[in-house]
Amino acid sequence: MNMNTIYRVKPLTTITTITLITLITLITSCKKDLPPPLSCDMSHPNQVCREDAYKKGEFIGYIDYKYTADNQLYRKIFHSVNQSYLEQTFEYNSRGLLVYQKNVSGGGEPVEEIFYTYLDYDSLSSITNIRNGNTVKFSAFEYNDGHKLLKKYTLESSLVTSNDYIYDENGELYKEVIKDNSGNITSYKIYHHYEMDVVKIYEYDQDDNIVDIQVIVRNPDGKLREIRYYDTNNALKKMETFTYMGGLLIKHGWMKDGFETEFRLFQYP
Repeated sequence: MNMNTIYRVKPLTTITTITLITLITLITSCKKDLPPPLSCDMSHPNQVCREDAYKKGEFIGYIDYKYTADNQLYRKIFHSVNQSYLEQTFEYNSRGLLVYQKNVSGGGEPVEEIFYTYLDYDSLSSITNIRNGNTVKFSAFEYNDGHKLLKKYTLESSLVTSNDYIYDENGELYKEVIKDNSGNITSYKIYHHYEMDVVKIYEYDQDDNIVDIQVIVRNPDGKLREIRYYDTNNALKKMETFTYMGGLLIKHGWMKDGFETEFRLFQYP
């Protein structure tokens, strides 16, 4: 296996408004379940208004997005064709950083609250997950003098695991090491950075065997273009694709064996 293979991807072609409308019309015109009429707050033109979900070509539900007057997402409501329900609400501090999230399900599951704290330079300091008043997960983060993440500690089910992050001479993330509650290495990842905004990630187990390979491709503006997942023989298993128009994300798709298995369409005012 060639460890230095570079996975190049041809640039995405621009999708015109007419093409997008045709795509949506084709998708929705032949399905037994259709998304409801679009109703957006016109004061947030560059913010996602609704996310429509399709699986195996059929509409399965949608997510409504709601924003504050200063364009911060404060509510997401999930609707599915099988009537399941989930609502998320978000709160921010004076610097615009997310400090609180609440997840409420309509199926009787415990309410989940998530609290976020930050350091003086706005880097994430901790995340606390609480369900029905009980802390079920706690994560803490450490940084170097250049504000690059060095360590992440996670407490869950009375066990503490850690992630160590190591950088190369160019300041690029080179290695991530995952350790168990006893400090033993359970797995690690090696990051290879290539031109054209391509990062290839090899994941190894504690015996140095490759267990997973990912290739992440970004557009020149930093936005995700593709995430590819390979087996240990470098055969493509599945991939995610991201399509933009006018700088806005309009589609997120999942493919397997050359077929699109699921996708989301993002609607704007």
